[in-house]
Amino acid sequence: MAFGDKTRREVTSKYLEERAKARVKPSYLGLVNQLLAIRTHWVSDERLVVINDAGFPILLIGSAMDILIPPRETRTLREFFKGDHVQTLFFEQGGHGVVLQYPEEIVDGLTDLFLS
Repeated sequence: MAFGDKTRREVTSKYLEERAKARVKPSYLGLVNQLLAIRTHWVSDERLVVINDAGFPILLIGSAMDILIPPRETRTLREFFKGDHVQTLFFEQGGHGVVLQYPEEIVDGLTDLFLS
């Protein structure tokens, strides 16, 4: 399937590039609030089971060098999310910005997820 003369991959890659270029540097307060959200967000094991059992497509994306969301969190989620509706992308050389570091791989993963 194509969008005009462009493929899904080209459209999604262009979107990610444009978002990265248009990114506004966050304020100090914005950074603090984001860090607090990351460090205090919690989902119970029971809720994770409910999410998995809903059966909608799930794409877990993690990276070994992410200092905000440690790699163990991706592994923990993968233990809960089982089934053909779950896919995982893990980048050994990625940090917290894997969407910007590996845009083509992310686009491929999302395309595979939505077409499966």
